[in-house]
Amino acid sequence: MPEGEKPSELYPQVAERERRLNDLIREIINVGKEMFTVGKGLYMADIFLMGVMNRSINLIDAILVLTGRWNFVAAGPLIRIHLDTLLHLSYLRTIKDHDAFIIQILGGKQVNKIKDEEGEKLTDARLRDYARSMFPQIDNVYKETSRLIHFSDKHVFTCIEAVDDAGVFTGFIGKGSSKWREKDILSLLRCAIAITEAILAICRGWVLEKAQLGNSKDEKSD
Repeated sequence: MPEGEKPSELYPQVAERERRLNDLIREIINVGKEMFTVGKGLYMADIFLMGVMNRSINLIDAILVLTGRWNFVAAGPLIRIHLDTLLHLSYLRTIKDHDAFIIQILGGKQVNKIKDEEGEKLTDARLRDYARSMFPQIDNVYKETSRLIHFSDKHVFTCIEAVDDAGVFTGFIGKGSSKWREKDILSLLRCAIAITEAILAICRGWVLEKAQLGNSKDEKSD
């Protein structure tokens, strides 16, 4: 990797997207604080979303750290894990009985063993059906990030440094990779931002819903 230089120091757009992700971390924290101050009482959704927010913040933090170290091999799969959070959350936002789903999750049941109201198991493919209306690019992002989980051409080409006209091959084995191109770094960070913004939008939606539930309780008590 370039000695002592981070991608954000070489590429202004990378620095800009890293700043956006740090801003999103702060926004998630603020929404989390608001979630526990609005409405009346504690809901199952509060507990679930607390886990969602915490997972999202820590994944973003790790992605930023690894990107700063040119570590594509480790940063890439974290985007897929981040997307997994959005898939589960997208399903939750579409169903009426939040608690039943959350109780199964907190009980340790695998999501792909749970069935939706139509009797379909919640496989990744099925969860994408629920996410598509809010996150139209879900299929493409899922496909690309899944390639970062499984060993693929991307893992090979990032450690090939050169093949000259005489056919002499030069490769690299070590931490990070200077062959991680600017456009690929930007693509990874763009995915992280889009996923985080979608997660944040759903969390904000719950905060508004919870506030309304609190108002309804006040009106009934009057």
